[in-house]
Amino acid sequence: MTFPVDDIRSAFPILTDGRRKKPFRYFDSACVTLRPQAVVDAIGEYYGRFPGCHGRTVHDLGRLVTDRYDEAHQAACDLINARSRRDVVFVRNATEGINAVCHGLDLKPGDVVYSSDIEHNSNLLPWQDGARRNLFDFRIFRTHDDSTFDAEAFRRDFPANCRLVTIHSTSNVTGASFPVDEIVRISHERGAPVLVDAAQSMVTGPPDVRRPGIDFLVFSAHKMFGPSGLGVLYVAPDHQDGLRPLLLGGETVTDTTYGDHTPAAWPDRLEAGLQNYAGACGFTAAVAFLRRLDRPALKAHLTALNGRLSEAVGSIPGVRILGPADPADRPTVLSLVADGIDPHRLATLLDDAAGIMVRSGMHCCHSWFHGRNIPESVRFSFSAYNTHEEVEAAVEMLDSLLRHFRRR
Repeated sequence: MTFPVDDIRSAFPILTDGRRKKPFRYFDSACVTLRPQAVVDAIGEYYGRFPGCHGRTVHDLGRLVTDRYDEAHQAACDLINARSRRDVVFVRNATEGINAVCHGLDLKPGDVVYSSDIEHNSNLLPWQDGARRNLFDFRIFRTHDDSTFDAEAFRRDFPANCRLVTIHSTSNVTGASFPVDEIVRISHERGAPVLVDAAQSMVTGPPDVRRPGIDFLVFSAHKMFGPSGLGVLYVAPDHQDGLRPLLLGGETVTDTTYGDHTPAAWPDRLEAGLQNYAGACGFTAAVAFLRRLDRPALKAHLTALNGRLSEAVGSIPGVRILGPADPADRPTVLSLVADGIDPHRLATLLDDAAGIMVRSGMHCCHSWFHGRNIPESVRFSFSAYNTHEEVEAAVEMLDSLLRHFRRR
């Protein structure tokens, strides 16, 4: 199964820019993906051709913006197989979407929110803060040592008064994926809706919200070739009337008096104020680009890249890989810990010496690192534009740097 990586790379202007003085080898897509020219053009088209406002005007610019904004909602709807574009709300990012659910649900003291021990801070802090203020209780189930889902622990510790289960689909730390369908089924059997943070899984396989019956889902455009400052919150129809808006203001109402207001229909009632219309145009272009990718071929390509780097890293003394042993179980991420070596220093040297850009630290998941007594790591994260040549360069430079540190 051949993946056309050269054709993919030609769509990204930053990869064809000949002005750089050193190689450009980008392995930080779990943080932010690069953007294809089509996304850049779509953003510029908004500012250059129809820089108006959606929903508030009847002139030509307003109608053009409304058409494009509606197209973006439909693109989001189609991507996750929602029933209607009314079910998707545009937010700034997955973080805001999670906060919208946290503050919008009618949770009460004694209600329990249930989550895993390896969630991104965006899916930890809102619940932790709410529990600290005694708005509800927050409990955590433990994953296996390799960060994969522990179904036995999940069932055993499932709270009797659970009112929400909130989990990621794929870990940004280890690249391991949870069995979302199974988690939704178990949770629904016990009367709890499920929020899925799908930020890390949109490129390799956007969830189908209808198949398992996902109740809430969030993701960010900037992790799927789209613009920053735009994300999606999906809310299943059964939960829409029970979710209070996080923000109120223009566009969220149809009428007001000095004493009251009439909420707008979905999704307008949750999209307060002037929206990121340029970002919405860029998002539509990103979805179109994403949908052209052959997902099975892409996953095979990423697994092969990860497998080669994993094999090389695994042969270096004092270095261990976080997460599942098989790269096929974490195709987008390789996080390594090198005993006695500062990960930030290693990441800096990789960039300075060979233009290899990685992430170092605890990757917004400090709680899991502290809870497992794991030091900070260096994370390689792969996407559609990475090549075997880039991986070989990373293998050579990692081996050289790590062996150099060992000799000191």
